[in-house]
Amino acid sequence: MLDLKLLQDVSAPPSRGPANIENKNVGLQSQATRSEIVGSLPAAQISPPTNNPSTFSSPELSTTEPLDQERRFLFSRSEAHGLDRLITNLAGRLDAQLKASHVIRALVLLLLNAEAAIDRRAGDAVSVARPPNGDLRGIKKFERSIASIIAAGLRDAGPLRD
Repeated sequence: MLDLKLLQDVSAPPSRGPANIENKNVGLQSQATRSEIVGSLPAAQISPPTNNPSTFSSPELSTTEPLDQERRFLFSRSEAHGLDRLITNLAGRLDAQLKASHVIRALVLLLLNAEAAIDRRAGDAVSVARPPNGDLRGIKKFERSIASIIAAGLRDAGPLRD
């Protein structure tokens, strides 16, 4: 299981040049945290998470969109080696060329398929606080909690829907 140490959302500029990130702990400098957004809204504008599966959109396999959104992640050395090993083994078993991007997009497909179930599981879970980036043990524990919620949601969701 992979534990992400730092997750940054980075919008790729058209030139695919390096992103201009002022604060690596936050991601994009213009992106506000959820608590900042929620804290600035009047109570009437804050809606609780929904358990209605119809409000979650599932990715359509028939539509093809350009792959123009970039996300950057930092992994530990052992996580990177483990991911590379998994991809290499999977490519060998499938007898196909396979890259990390293919595997990550397949995981996103699974996550979006299970979004409603993951949301339900998160709603049932005990609140978790994200530790500071320097607290590696805390981050590992935090990400394990998130992984447990996601794993339960994936089980609840069942097979991929067309």
